[in-house]
Amino acid sequence: MNHRTILNAGAALASLSVIAFAPNAFAHHPAGPGNTGASGPINTLSARVLEQGDVVAGVSIDENSFDALSDDALAEAAEAAAVAGDPEAHFHSLDSIATTSLTLSYGLTNSITVSARLPYVERTDIREGHAHEETPGVFHGETHHAGDSAGWGDLSIVAQWRFLHNEAAGTQVAVLFGVEAPTGQTHETNSEGELFDAEFQPGSDSWDYYLGVAASRGAGRWGFDASALYTLAGDGLDANLGDR
Repeated sequence: MNHRTILNAGAALASLSVIAFAPNAFAHHPAGPGNTGASGPINTLSARVLEQGDVVAGVSIDENSFDALSDDALAEAAEAAAVAGDPEAHFHSLDSIATTSLTLSYGLTNSITVSARLPYVERTDIREGHAHEETPGVFHGETHHAGDSAGWGDLSIVAQWRFLHNEAAGTQVAVLFGVEAPTGQTHETNSEGELFDAEFQPGSDSWDYYLGVAASRGAGRWGFDASALYTLAGDGLDANLGDR
């Protein structure tokens, strides 16, 4: 058997690279080129796997820019919440999230591919609106600029098992399962030296688990792919960032 090692710079790893390995509540959906033998979908998973012994390594860059809320909108929302009886309410906004991921995928067998992803996560211009009580019963909303947060996120390891491969029909189906380990940084501080909330830390400090299915079908020069992936989020940093 010939073993091939392929460096796929500027793109994510094999068919698993598009998994939403989100380190926090803001999910990321990096794109990927498929496996070493064929192109693949951009925004969904493929059931295709690597051949045994094949290796794909790469770097993916995913950036999301947001229509950020204004300082006035954050302050007014916090003030309205305080007047309504929730003076501890805080409202957040940020300008962008950029994730640069190091990826590696290995064909364990002709039916099983194991992949790992390590992201570096950057958030810019995080702002927080909150209200303080100027006089009893009178609240004033204001916005604080918390700054940026950046650091290594959680390491994800996922296995893809292709249990159906009908070459005549061009049909493939695979299940996916894996884990996201709490390896990311969780001690980023804001402009005032206080710890950022859990959703703004590069790491989640929680064990998360993946389970999904992907199906692919070839039809001449066309390929059709569909997938579903569920992420069960654990508890970390005194918070649960929610299943995805």
